[in-house]
Amino acid sequence: MIIYCLIYPILTMTFFMIWISNSTLAGGEIGMTPILVGIVLLIVFGIEISLTLIFKKRLTRTRNKIIGLIIAFFLYELTMWFMSGSFVLLESFQESFSENISGAYSFSSIISLTIILILILIKSGLKNKKNVLQHRL
Repeated sequence: MIIYCLIYPILTMTFFMIWISNSTLAGGEIGMTPILVGIVLLIVFGIEISLTLIFKKRLTRTRNKIIGLIIAFFLYELTMWFMSGSFVLLESFQESFSENISGAYSFSSIISLTIILILILIKSGLKNKKNVLQHRL
């Protein structure tokens, strides 16, 4: 689960930068947003890695890893709420796609967590398939 904690901020920042680079907003409106996202991701990474190390023995099953991903998303949204003063997920549906900084905050996190979820499910499926093949021998 620690590797997923490392992948999450990298993917989120990557998708956020892709989203912002494709936006039609002026540079002054989006100039400081990568710094804000970086600070939020550092805070979330610190909390998430601490929780992962504390509950390392419980985070072995796929269900527990998925719960850990959901907690990471809520940590991200709560930290964004604390830093910006509003829930960015709720504000993300108010503007158009190309001018939506709130959407970039939330949806970059959702996309990266979806990719991590797919990786966890693929790894779990391969592990189960390997156990079935070993059991048949």
